[in-house]
Amino acid sequence: MLSRTSTALCGRFVGRRTSAQSLSSIASHRSVSCVASTSHGPSGLATSPDIRKMRTTCMQSGRMTTVITHHAQSSNINKQRYFSTVQTELSDILTRELAEEKSNGSSAMPDDLAELKTQIEESWRIVDGGSMAASGGGSGVVKLFKKEPLEGNGAKVAIAFHCQDTIPSEEEEGGSLFDSMTAEGGADDDEEEDAVAVRFTVMISRAGKTMVYTCLSEDAVTNVERVAVVDGDDIEDLIANGIDQKIYQGPEFSELAEDLQQSLCEYIDEVAGVDTDVASFIVMYADYKEQTEYVDWLSKVKGML
Repeated sequence: MLSRTSTALCGRFVGRRTSAQSLSSIASHRSVSCVASTSHGPSGLATSPDIRKMRTTCMQSGRMTTVITHHAQSSNINKQRYFSTVQTELSDILTRELAEEKSNGSSAMPDDLAELKTQIEESWRIVDGGSMAASGGGSGVVKLFKKEPLEGNGAKVAIAFHCQDTIPSEEEEGGSLFDSMTAEGGADDDEEEDAVAVRFTVMISRAGKTMVYTCLSEDAVTNVERVAVVDGDDIEDLIANGIDQKIYQGPEFSELAEDLQQSLCEYIDEVAGVDTDVASFIVMYADYKEQTEYVDWLSKVKGML
């Protein structure tokens, strides 16, 4: 049997060992967490070289994190400054272009076109697709509906064209205009631009069918490219969707007999009323409308910034 003294000594020894183990565990935990700030922990135990190395690495990592964060913030600031500069430059250019167009009065209808339009409106109802400013979407399509049906068969006639459906002259396509200007020492700035051809469609409907002429207006002359006949007399649907590509599109007009070509041309001119005045109006109005749509487009783009 152990004496009371031995038992007490044993208890004190076990208590000190348990306390030492607890302190060692705490010191080790604090060292791993990079809390120890000296070579000796709070328990008085020496900090190993590995722990000092770990503490240094953690401190360096903290500085690296700060540097990376500062670099990211600086990069974001630079991107914002660059974006602001580009946006301001674009806005200034758009403002300049708008001012030039308005000062030139290029979006105003010319007097000769206004006079011709009044004349055309005696026989045709003109429907403009509307400008971007007015409709919010902008449509380049212009439609003309003959006010009276054709005598004899009661057919209805309509015309449709898009202001950008133009074909440049051969000189513009081939670049020979530049060569001729160079050879002649330059062209007169006041000289009018060469007229372009505008493609348009003439639709003549009766008895549930529609004869569709695909034409070009050039130099106040209507040139027929193709003639097709389709089922249905929904003019608005034809204007919106065109001829179904699965059906027969009609023969090559230039391959038809010459007298047949001439008769088909005379029919839309003399009977349908698509004469030289209408052909001239199509070209002039297409140019005017394209210009007004361009000015409205500039305003819309500027409004997006």
